[in-house]
Amino acid sequence: MKQRPDAGKKQSTLAAAFLALVREEADAPAVKFLRADGSVFGMTRGELLQAAVSFAGKLRETVPPGGVVALPLPTGPEFVCALYGCFLSGVAALPLPPATRTNGNRLSALLSRVRPDATVIKEKAETAWIGEQTGTFLT
Repeated sequence: MKQRPDAGKKQSTLAAAFLALVREEADAPAVKFLRADGSVFGMTRGELLQAAVSFAGKLRETVPPGGVVALPLPTGPEFVCALYGCFLSGVAALPLPPATRTNGNRLSALLSRVRPDATVIKEKAETAWIGEQTGTFLT
């Protein structure tokens, strides 16, 4: 394993640490996912950064710095991109289990208790924004 140039240097935030990794090697694998059919696909650091920056831009338009964004998403690319988008935009991410027929009341209670500035949900094949605005962030 090669020594990273910034190995002894502390990064002050998760976003700064991620950006340092992307600068080091943008084509390196960032994350891998298992599809229902058993096949594996992944994203490079550069691809993850591109998606997260896009998401972060939408967050900055609506959520105040230091705000809270609920992420009741299944584990997968949308969740990872939204999470890193939160890191990059300076808002707090609140990972939650996605809504199902059996946990809808629990999720609703959690959201009403925490009162996030925005909530991101996955509908069909798109990630939709629920809050003051509605639109597509990630596809």
